[in-house]
Amino acid sequence: MCLNNDRSKIPIVLTAFGTTSRAMKTYAVVDKVVRMHFPGHDIRWAYTSRVVKDSARKEGREIKSPSEVLNDLAAEGHSWAVVQSLHLLCGHEFYRMIDEISNHIVRVSVGLPLLSSPMDYGRMADVIGRAFPAYDLEATVLIGHGTDHPAWSSYLAFLWVLRRRFGPRFFIGVIEDGMPTMEDTLKTVMEAGFLKVRLVPLLLVAGRHFQEDLAGSGGSWKCMFEQVGLETVVHCDGIGELPGVADVFCGHIQDAIEVVL
Repeated sequence: MCLNNDRSKIPIVLTAFGTTSRAMKTYAVVDKVVRMHFPGHDIRWAYTSRVVKDSARKEGREIKSPSEVLNDLAAEGHSWAVVQSLHLLCGHEFYRMIDEISNHIVRVSVGLPLLSSPMDYGRMADVIGRAFPAYDLEATVLIGHGTDHPAWSSYLAFLWVLRRRFGPRFFIGVIEDGMPTMEDTLKTVMEAGFLKVRLVPLLLVAGRHFQEDLAGSGGSWKCMFEQVGLETVVHCDGIGELPGVADVFCGHIQDAIEVVL
Protein backbone atom coordinates (compact mmCIF):
# COMPACT_ATOMS: atom_id res chain seq x y z
CA MET A 1 0.00 0.00 0.00
CA CYS A 2 1.35 3.41 -0.96
CA LEU A 3 0.92 5.82 1.95
CA ASN A 4 -0.51 9.19 0.91
CA ASN A 5 0.90 11.91 3.17
CA ASP A 6 0.23 14.96 0.97
CA ARG A 7 -1.52 16.99 3.67
CA SER A 8 -2.07 19.94 1.37
CA LYS A 9 -4.57 17.71 -0.48
CA ILE A 10 -6.07 16.04 2.54
CA PRO A 11 -9.45 14.35 1.89
CA ILE A 12 -12.53 16.16 3.18
CA VAL A 13 -15.47 14.06 4.38
CA LEU A 14 -18.68 16.11 4.47
CA THR A 15 -20.86 14.47 7.10
CA ALA A 16 -24.59 15.16 7.27
CA PHE A 17 -27.40 13.64 9.29
CA GLY A 18 -29.28 13.05 6.03
CA THR A 19 -32.94 13.00 5.11
CA THR A 20 -35.17 10.87 2.96
CA SER A 21 -36.58 13.80 0.96
CA ARG A 22 -35.13 16.60 -1.18
CA ALA A 23 -31.76 16.55 0.54
CA MET A 24 -29.58 15.99 -2.48
CA LYS A 25 -30.47 19.34 -4.02
CA THR A 26 -29.23 21.14 -0.91
CA TYR A 27 -26.20 18.89 -0.52
CA ALA A 28 -25.28 19.59 -4.16
CA VAL A 29 -25.14 23.31 -3.35
CA VAL A 30 -22.85 22.69 -0.37
CA ASP A 31 -20.70 20.30 -2.40
CA LYS A 32 -20.22 22.87 -5.18
CA VAL A 33 -19.12 25.60 -2.77
CA VAL A 34 -16.71 23.30 -0.91
CA ARG A 35 -15.11 22.13 -4.16
CA MET A 36 -14.69 25.74 -5.24
CA HIS A 37 -12.97 26.65 -1.96
CA PHE A 38 -10.77 23.53 -1.85
CA PRO A 39 -9.76 22.60 -5.41
CA GLY A 40 -7.68 19.45 -5.64
CA HIS A 41 -8.99 17.99 -2.40
CA ASP A 42 -10.83 14.68 -2.53
CA ILE A 43 -14.40 15.42 -1.36
CA ARG A 44 -16.41 12.51 0.06
CA TRP A 45 -19.87 12.35 1.67
CA ALA A 46 -21.01 10.46 4.75
CA TYR A 47 -24.32 10.24 6.64
CA THR A 48 -24.96 9.57 10.30
CA SER A 49 -28.66 8.55 10.17
CA ARG A 50 -29.27 4.79 10.10
CA VAL A 51 -32.84 5.41 8.92
CA VAL A 52 -31.58 7.35 5.93
CA LYS A 53 -29.03 4.65 5.08
CA ASP A 54 -31.68 1.91 5.26
CA SER A 55 -34.08 3.93 3.10
CA ALA A 56 -31.38 4.56 0.49
CA ARG A 57 -30.48 0.88 0.28
CA LYS A 58 -34.13 -0.03 -0.31
CA GLU A 59 -34.04 2.40 -3.24
CA GLY A 60 -30.87 0.82 -4.59
CA ARG A 61 -28.60 3.67 -3.48
CA GLU A 62 -25.51 3.04 -1.39
CA ILE A 63 -24.55 5.72 1.11
CA LYS A 64 -21.89 5.35 3.77
CA SER A 65 -21.31 6.24 7.39
CA PRO A 66 -18.29 8.33 8.43
CA SER A 67 -16.37 5.25 9.58
CA GLU A 68 -17.08 3.46 6.29
CA VAL A 69 -15.74 6.41 4.30
CA LEU A 70 -12.65 6.52 6.50
CA ASN A 71 -12.15 2.79 5.87
CA ASP A 72 -12.17 3.52 2.13
CA LEU A 73 -9.62 6.30 2.59
CA ALA A 74 -7.39 4.02 4.67
CA ALA A 75 -7.50 1.37 1.94
CA GLU A 76 -6.43 4.04 -0.56
CA GLY A 77 -3.40 4.94 1.55
CA HIS A 78 -4.56 8.08 3.32
CA SER A 79 -3.30 8.58 6.86
CA TRP A 80 -5.27 11.72 7.73
CA ALA A 81 -8.63 13.25 6.82
CA VAL A 82 -10.86 16.18 7.69
CA VAL A 83 -14.36 15.19 8.76
CA GLN A 84 -16.62 18.22 8.45
CA SER A 85 -19.85 18.10 10.41
CA LEU A 86 -22.86 19.53 8.57
CA HIS A 87 -24.92 19.59 11.75
CA LEU A 88 -26.40 22.84 13.03
CA LEU A 89 -25.32 22.51 16.67
CA CYS A 90 -22.83 20.58 18.77
CA GLY A 91 -25.62 18.27 19.98
CA HIS A 92 -26.27 14.54 20.22
CA GLU A 93 -25.74 13.75 16.53
CA PHE A 94 -22.43 15.61 16.43
CA TYR A 95 -21.07 13.74 19.44
CA ARG A 96 -22.30 10.40 18.08
CA MET A 97 -20.27 11.19 14.97
CA ILE A 98 -17.23 11.94 17.16
CA ASP A 99 -17.65 8.61 18.99
CA GLU A 100 -17.87 6.75 15.67
CA ILE A 101 -14.66 8.17 14.21
CA SER A 102 -12.57 8.22 17.39
CA ASN A 103 -9.54 5.93 17.39
CA HIS A 104 -9.84 5.17 13.69
CA ILE A 105 -6.69 4.07 11.85
CA VAL A 106 -7.03 7.27 9.78
CA ARG A 107 -6.27 10.27 11.96
CA VAL A 108 -9.09 12.78 11.87
CA SER A 109 -9.34 16.55 12.22
CA VAL A 110 -12.96 17.58 12.83
CA GLY A 111 -14.67 20.65 11.41
CA LEU A 112 -17.26 21.99 13.85
CA PRO A 113 -21.02 22.43 13.22
CA LEU A 114 -22.56 25.55 11.71
CA LEU A 115 -23.12 27.45 14.99
CA SER A 116 -19.99 26.91 17.06
CA SER A 117 -18.27 30.25 17.68
CA PRO A 118 -19.37 33.88 18.21
CA MET A 119 -18.11 34.59 14.68
CA ASP A 120 -20.36 31.82 13.32
CA TYR A 121 -23.39 33.34 15.03
CA GLY A 122 -22.61 36.74 13.55
CA ARG A 123 -22.04 35.42 10.04
CA MET A 124 -25.21 33.34 10.14
CA ALA A 125 -27.21 36.28 11.48
CA ASP A 126 -26.08 38.28 8.44
CA VAL A 127 -27.09 35.39 6.13
CA ILE A 128 -30.57 35.20 7.68
CA GLY A 129 -30.99 38.97 7.72
CA ARG A 130 -30.23 39.20 4.00
CA ALA A 131 -32.43 36.24 3.09
CA PHE A 132 -35.45 37.45 5.08
CA PRO A 133 -35.56 41.25 5.01
CA ALA A 134 -37.95 43.34 7.08
CA TYR A 135 -41.55 43.73 5.93
CA ASP A 136 -44.17 45.89 7.56
CA LEU A 137 -45.57 44.22 10.70
CA GLU A 138 -44.13 40.81 9.71
CA ALA A 139 -42.29 38.58 12.18
CA THR A 140 -39.76 36.01 10.99
CA VAL A 141 -39.95 32.86 13.12
CA LEU A 142 -37.04 30.44 12.73
CA ILE A 143 -38.02 26.93 13.77
CA GLY A 144 -35.40 24.37 14.75
CA HIS A 145 -35.67 20.70 15.53
CA GLY A 146 -34.89 21.12 19.22
CA THR A 147 -32.74 18.96 21.49
CA ASP A 148 -32.49 17.80 25.10
CA HIS A 149 -28.69 18.15 24.82
CA PRO A 150 -27.15 21.10 26.72
CA ALA A 151 -26.61 22.67 23.29
CA TRP A 152 -30.33 23.64 23.32
CA SER A 153 -29.24 27.07 24.55
CA SER A 154 -27.62 27.72 21.17
CA TYR A 155 -31.07 28.59 19.82
CA LEU A 156 -31.46 31.38 22.36
CA ALA A 157 -27.91 32.60 21.78
CA PHE A 158 -28.63 32.86 18.06
CA LEU A 159 -31.86 34.73 18.74
CA TRP A 160 -29.95 37.24 20.88
CA VAL A 161 -27.47 37.89 18.05
CA LEU A 162 -30.27 38.24 15.46
CA ARG A 163 -32.15 40.75 17.58
CA ARG A 164 -29.04 42.72 18.41
CA ARG A 165 -28.40 43.15 14.67
CA PHE A 166 -31.92 43.41 13.26
CA GLY A 167 -34.26 44.29 16.10
CA PRO A 168 -37.27 42.46 17.55
CA ARG A 169 -38.74 41.07 14.32
CA PHE A 170 -36.97 37.71 14.72
CA PHE A 171 -38.18 34.84 16.89
CA ILE A 172 -36.97 31.27 17.39
CA GLY A 173 -38.92 28.17 18.39
CA VAL A 174 -38.35 24.40 18.31
CA ILE A 175 -40.45 21.44 17.19
CA GLU A 176 -39.46 18.83 19.75
CA ASP A 177 -37.26 18.87 22.85
CA GLY A 178 -36.22 22.10 24.54
CA MET A 179 -37.47 25.63 24.27
CA PRO A 180 -38.91 28.00 23.15
CA THR A 181 -41.95 25.83 22.41
CA MET A 182 -44.62 26.61 19.84
CA GLU A 183 -46.85 28.01 22.59
CA ASP A 184 -44.02 30.19 23.94
CA THR A 185 -43.26 31.51 20.47
CA LEU A 186 -46.88 32.18 19.56
CA LYS A 187 -47.38 34.13 22.78
CA THR A 188 -44.31 36.32 22.31
CA VAL A 189 -45.19 37.08 18.66
CA MET A 190 -48.71 38.14 19.65
CA GLU A 191 -47.48 40.25 22.56
CA ALA A 192 -45.08 42.04 20.18
CA GLY A 193 -48.01 43.13 18.02
CA PHE A 194 -47.07 41.54 14.70
CA LEU A 195 -49.89 40.88 12.22
CA LYS A 196 -47.99 38.63 9.79
CA VAL A 197 -45.63 35.71 10.36
CA ARG A 198 -43.08 34.01 8.13
CA LEU A 199 -42.11 30.53 9.34
CA VAL A 200 -38.59 29.43 8.34
CA PRO A 201 -37.03 26.01 9.03
CA LEU A 202 -33.80 26.46 10.98
CA LEU A 203 -32.26 23.31 9.52
CA LEU A 204 -29.79 22.62 6.74
CA VAL A 205 -32.48 20.53 5.01
CA ALA A 206 -36.16 20.59 5.93
CA GLY A 207 -37.43 17.06 5.30
CA ARG A 208 -40.98 15.98 4.65
CA HIS A 209 -41.76 15.28 8.31
CA PHE A 210 -40.48 18.69 9.40
CA GLN A 211 -42.50 20.42 6.70
CA GLU A 212 -45.65 18.68 7.93
CA ASP A 213 -44.97 20.00 11.44
CA LEU A 214 -44.71 23.51 10.00
CA ALA A 215 -47.41 23.59 7.34
CA GLY A 216 -49.50 20.42 7.60
CA SER A 217 -53.12 20.09 8.63
CA GLY A 218 -54.15 19.78 12.26
CA GLY A 219 -51.80 21.10 14.90
CA SER A 220 -49.02 22.48 12.70
CA TRP A 221 -47.32 25.78 13.45
CA LYS A 222 -49.05 27.41 10.48
CA CYS A 223 -52.47 26.27 11.69
CA MET A 224 -51.86 27.48 15.24
CA PHE A 225 -50.69 30.93 14.11
CA GLU A 226 -53.61 31.29 11.72
CA GLN A 227 -56.11 30.30 14.42
CA VAL A 228 -55.23 33.44 16.39
CA GLY A 229 -55.67 35.63 13.32
CA LEU A 230 -52.08 36.00 12.11
CA GLU A 231 -51.44 35.97 8.37
CA THR A 232 -48.91 33.16 7.99
CA VAL A 233 -46.62 32.00 5.18
CA VAL A 234 -44.13 29.14 5.27
CA HIS A 235 -40.66 29.12 3.73
CA CYS A 236 -40.47 25.43 2.80
CA ASP A 237 -36.70 24.99 2.36
CA GLY A 238 -33.98 24.59 4.94
CA ILE A 239 -31.20 27.14 5.16
CA GLY A 240 -28.54 25.04 3.42
CA GLU A 241 -29.07 26.66 0.03
CA LEU A 242 -28.92 30.25 1.28
CA PRO A 243 -25.87 32.17 -0.01
CA GLY A 244 -23.20 32.24 2.68
CA VAL A 245 -24.15 29.12 4.66
CA ALA A 246 -21.73 26.76 2.90
CA ASP A 247 -19.02 29.43 3.28
CA VAL A 248 -19.31 29.16 7.08
CA PHE A 249 -18.69 25.42 6.80
CA CYS A 250 -15.72 26.13 4.53
CA GLY A 251 -14.23 28.30 7.28
CA HIS A 252 -14.48 25.34 9.65
CA ILE A 253 -12.88 23.05 7.08
CA GLN A 254 -9.98 25.49 6.75
CA ASP A 255 -9.57 25.55 10.53
CA ALA A 256 -9.44 21.74 10.55
CA ILE A 257 -6.90 21.63 7.72
CA GLU A 258 -4.67 24.11 9.57
CA VAL A 259 -4.67 21.78 12.58
CA VAL A 260 -3.37 19.04 10.30
CA LEU A 261 -0.73 21.26 8.74
